[in-house]
Amino acid sequence: MNALSYIAKGAETILLADDDPCVRTITRDILHLSGYTVIEAVDGKDGLERFIEYQDRVTILVFDMDMPGKNGRKAYEEIREIRPDIKVLFISGSAREAVIDGWDRNIRIGYLSKPFLPKELLQKIREMLDR
Repeated sequence: MNALSYIAKGAETILLADDDPCVRTITRDILHLSGYTVIEAVDGKDGLERFIEYQDRVTILVFDMDMPGKNGRKAYEEIREIRPDIKVLFISGSAREAVIDGWDRNIRIGYLSKPFLPKELLQKIREMLDR
């Protein structure tokens, strides 16, 4: 039994975009161990391109907010133009208010502060998916 076996599992497909390869790898591994399929992107531009390619499969986005070039917020805004109902979990070292302040409360967004525990990530994703 692995350390994540007590967490609710998932079978959904997650698009993960983070420019830090270490964070991306660890996050991907946590999600894989819990049953999710993960499509990786190295930044916001790549995240948008991968979303366009796999949009019929992607259930939720997990995007770093602070990436060079196209940040997570800008990539999400462009993805919402394609699929307005898509959910996003922003992961960031910035304060929650700086990340989601000013967003319409009807938008399906979540926030998780870096660094986070595997359990926190999995609980937040499951909570958002089950809404």
